[in-house]
Amino acid sequence: MRPQFAFRGDRFRYITYYGLRNVAELYNIQEDPGETRSLIADPRHQSTAREMENRLYAMLSQEGGMEIPMNKPRGSSQNKRWRERGDKKHRTFQTRL
Repeated sequence: MRPQFAFRGDRFRYITYYGLRNVAELYNIQEDPGETRSLIADPRHQSTAREMENRLYAMLSQEGGMEIPMNKPRGSSQNKRWRERGDKKHRTFQTRL
């Protein structure tokens, strides 16, 4: 599951999904309460989407939400390589799909 962040106003809800493919959605929650039709690609709503995106990231920045904490996993983890203390070599993260 990808991390998602959302900003909701009285009329619109803006959602962005963070990950391999950054995707955003915009819904008119008054006319489409079930959020079935995203307006993100509609040229008439581009300024609304930009404004809500800016407000979302300003709020996240103000509240410290722009830093995603990483905690060392509990137990064994075969798909991550953590740099040990004093180790000068860079180890890359590996993912399994």
